[in-house]
Formats: sequence, structure tokens, C-alpha cells
Amino acid sequence: MRAPATTPSIPTSLWQSAAGSIVLHARWPVRLGLAAFAALLAWNFVDYLATAIQAIAYPFELDYGEGIVWQQMILLLAGHGYGRIDGLPAIVFHYPPLYHAAVGYLSAWTGMDQLSTGRLLSVGSTLVMAGFVGAVVAELSPANAGRPAARTAALLTALIVLGLLPVQLWSYLMRVDMISLACTFAGFYFGLRALRQPGAIHIAAILFVAAVYGKQTALAAPVAVFGVLLFLRPRTALAGIATGAGLGLAVLTPLMWHTDGGFLRHILSYNINRVRWAGLMDIVAMVHYHYPYIFALLFSIFVWLRRLPVGFFTEGGALGLRRRLLASDADAAYVMALAYFLVATPMLALVLKSGASVNYFIEWGCLVAIFAGLAVVDAAALALNRPPADKAHVLLIPLIALLAFQAYLLLNHAGNRLAGYAYRRAEMVQLVELVKAAPKPIVSDDMVVLLRAGKSVVLEPSIYAELTGTGAWSERPFIEKIRAHDFAFLIADGKAGEEVYDSRYSRTASQEILKEYPVVRSLAGYRLQFPAGPLPAYAAHLR
Repeated sequence: MRAPATTPSIPTSLWQSAAGSIVLHARWPVRLGLAAFAALLAWNFVDYLATAIQAIAYPFELDYGEGIVWQQMILLLAGHGYGRIDGLPAIVFHYPPLYHAAVGYLSAWTGMDQLSTGRLLSVGSTLVMAGFVGAVVAELSPANAGRPAARTAALLTALIVLGLLPVQLWSYLMRVDMISLACTFAGFYFGLRALRQPGAIHIAAILFVAAVYGKQTALAAPVAVFGVLLFLRPRTALAGIATGAGLGLAVLTPLMWHTDGGFLRHILSYNINRVRWAGLMDIVAMVHYHYPYIFALLFSIFVWLRRLPVGFFTEGGALGLRRRLLASDADAAYVMALAYFLVATPMLALVLKSGASVNYFIEWGCLVAIFAGLAVVDAAALALNRPPADKAHVLLIPLIALLAFQAYLLLNHAGNRLAGYAYRRAEMVQLVELVKAAPKPIVSDDMVVLLRAGKSVVLEPSIYAELTGTGAWSERPFIEKIRAHDFAFLIADGKAGEEVYDSRYSRTASQEILKEYPVVRSLAGYRLQFPAGPLPAYAAHLR
């Protein structure tokens, strides 16, 4: 029996016509939205560079942790790093030495001020990190989007990174994070390349080791890269692991030898923190600040999943999935990026550490930017006259509008913060002169002031409050020196009963300071506490 002739159904014809109409009418709104988004990101980039220049030139503290990093660098270059802390002065070295060594040698080579050099290195590392995040997007972009769309999205993603709130607030400080993250995302880029070029895994492994020696928590990227490669290409993974382990041990052995085992003792045993449950609200706030980018992340994952055939992850079990991923480097790379995001997201729990700040959101934010950038690839492809491959592209108009709104919301946060420090510059100069004139050591929450005045840091208050609170350190030597008036005066950011102060001084230390140093003066926004009696001559002008 002959089958009846068939003709295209009306619904199919209608859908094709409607889809073509959507493409025709969506292209110009998407183009305009991308142009607005790019303009706002470019504006933020110019503002970021201007703020970075101001920060590099500013000679005083911008963040509590800058002074201790500077002091650690001085001691490390003098060969006194990772020493004992059973007396005073006592310095805990929170991190491995990559950043400190890089700043010290760069400063010696250029003759620049060490604090300015540290901030310059952070900014330079941030730009490198942003570049590699953009390169990751180009690597992950689907081939049918076209090279111009991939390059456009890569550039915009790099600019997205520089507009993220934690990057704006942290990346120009003398802190260790940015050099570690630059190595991390460079390593991740070469880890992706290793899916097609196995030799790239050795470059990735070297960069991952450098990242860990910048900050010991830089583990999410190597876990994702080597985990996926062990599943897909175990020989490549084992080669990279061997390279990383060999290099890591080659660096660790002399570090342990020259510090009598103090290196691991400091970065693991001493670098401890109590839990701060208020950090949960910080996570909520950071998600709130970046919800359009998170929406773009979800859109990107949704579109990728729709492109996969039914049963991609389940049919044939693990062996079937492995076979399909080996047949598609693009999907394997996407799975590696997704694995990185899934490993990094639980690590946001580190924000719950007492003393944690926005730096713990930077890596996660860059991963959000990668997936947002992949959504931009689809928009750029549509704007550049390539037809959409999925009906979900009808969402590109509101998506791009939302991204432009996000870029607008994040404008100038860095500059606004830095502007708050300029008004007290003259008083900071007075405070440095006051510290310089003091005949005895000083305990200060602002440790940059001590170093500017030519004095050394006796101890960093915050870490010793943590060590005291957990019973890992006895503060008896500190209390005895307070009672003996061995300090000329103390410089505190606030007073007892306030959150910041109480996080840096135990109740016992706070009570002893109040008793032995009851004379209070204010300067440059700080609380200066002197022993009882008339002020010394060098401080008599204080009111």
C-alpha cells in the first residue's frame, strides 16, 4: 500500500516564519544592548585604571592586612620568615612566599617604594587574570558562533571581571590574592587546552603550583582540571600531576629546611580562624550585587544543556558519558569549566572565617563572569548576523538589557571607597611623625604607619586574637608588656565593645589596655591610648 504524499505542516511553517521574524527583529535590539553594555564596561575600565593609579600612589594604609604583608616581606627577604612566635615581637606568616618575594625583588630592581610596588603587582596580576578569564571564554565558545563573536565575548568578559565588586574593592591592595588568581586562571586556561594538546598540562601544573605558593587555598582549579582529565585522559592527568608534585616538593623541601619546619606550621597550624556566621549575609549580599550576571550564568548553562542530545549524561553510564565527551572536545571543556564552578562554590564557606573579606568572592565571581561571557557569545553571534541555534535566544534581548543594567550598577565602587581616604592624608602624616618620635615600640591596627615611621610590627592584633581565642597561643607575653608599659602607646581602630576592636583584642587584653593606657586621644580616625599621667612631650600637641 502506497503511503500518502506529505506536505509541510502549517505549524512547522508558521514556526519557521516566526523564528525568522524573531531573528530579524531581535538583531538590532541585541546590537544596541551590546553597545550599551560595552560602553559601560569601558567606562568602568577607565575608572578602574584611574583608581588603581591613585591607590598605587597613596602612601598609607588602604586595608588592615597591607601592613602585615609588608612586614612579612621585609622579614622574608632578610631570612627571618616563618619563625617561632613564643615571644614578642611575633609575626605569623599567613601565606606562602610567592607574592612577598615578587614584590621584594621587583621593588629592589625598580627602586620603587615597596608598598606602591605591592599594589602595582596586584593591579598587574588583576589585568593578567582578566585576560585569561577572557581567553577561557574564547576557548569555550561554540565553533558555530564564529571567531569574531568569540573574540568580542572574550574582550567583554575580561572587562566584566574588572567590574566585579570584589575585584574593584580588593585588586589594588598589597595583598597576596591577585597574583595567585592570575596563576590560577592561566593554569585553568592551559588545563582546557590540554584536552586538545596534552603537552599543555605541564604548563597548567606549573601555574597551579605557583598559585598555591601564592595562596594555599588555590585548589579548586587543579581539582577540577585533574579530576576531569583523570576521567577522560588519565595519562595526561597523571603526567600533569607528576609535574606539579615534583615542582611542589622541589619548592617545599628547601622552605621546610630553612625554616626548621616553620613554613607549614605557620600557613596551616597558625593560620586559623573562628567561625563568623555573619559571613552568610555577605554571601547573600554578593549574590544580590551580581544577580544579572548569575542570571546570565543560568541562561548559559540552560542553552548548553538544550544543545545536548537526550541521555547525554545518563545513557550508557560512566563509560557512555566518557565516550561522548572524548568525541567532543567542546563539551569536555564545558564540563571542566562547570566542574570548576561546582568545586569553587562550596569554597565560599571560607567567607565564614573571622576576618574574611571580599577577596574570597573573587575566584567565584570570575567563574560567574565566564558563564556570563558565554551568554554574550550567543548575543554577539546574533548581532553579527549568525542565526541562533536555539529557541532560547528569544531571551537575549532582556538578557543583554539586564547585563547593561548590571554594569551600570557596579560603576565607580572602587573610586568611591578610595575617595574616603584622601581627606585624612594630612593627619596621617602627623601620625607617622608621632610614631617616629616615640621612644618605644607601638602596637597598632594600622601597621603601615609603623613601617612608614621606620618601626617594626610587634604583632598583628587580629591573628593573635584568633590564636588566643582558640587556645593555640598564650597572650601572657603581650599582657606582661602592657602592664610594664613597654609600649609607647597603642593605635586602635575603634574601642572595646565595637565589632572591629573586639575581633582584634581579647577581653583580657582589652581590659589591661584600658587600665594601663587610659589616656585617649584621636588622630586620623584612630584612637590613640597613652599611659596615665601627662602626655609625653612628642604628643603634647594632641587634643
